Amino acid sequence: MLFKAPAKALFIAIAMGAALSGTAFARDQVISASLAQPAAQTQFVANSAVWSCEGQSCVARTSQSATVRTCRQFVREAGVAVTAFGPENAPLTTEALAQCNEGIAPEVQQAQN
Repeated sequence: MLFKAPAKALFIAIAMGAALSGTAFARDQVISASLAQPAAQTQFVANSAVWSCEGQSCVARTSQSATVRTCRQFVREAGVAVTAFGPENAPLTTEALAQCNEGIAPEVQQAQN
């Protein structure tokens, strides 16, 4: 069946709108990170998200998933190990956190005389 010009244009517009709407409906999620110690910075960018930290807690709104890779990038920017990372309903496992924190030197306590 052949479409007439106005109907064809409308069909194309609807099809393109449906194809492009997937990203419009993607919602950013809130990811939180619990730190082993306070970060030196209270705000920084990691994984294309702006992280805000207060004490040993950081949060960001992002479309990125909480993975070992995104956690490692966060840890590099924060400069401290994490004790928890991810959205409230799906935090990283203990094993994933261990992989995330690999390479972060433990804090060394100096004796005071």
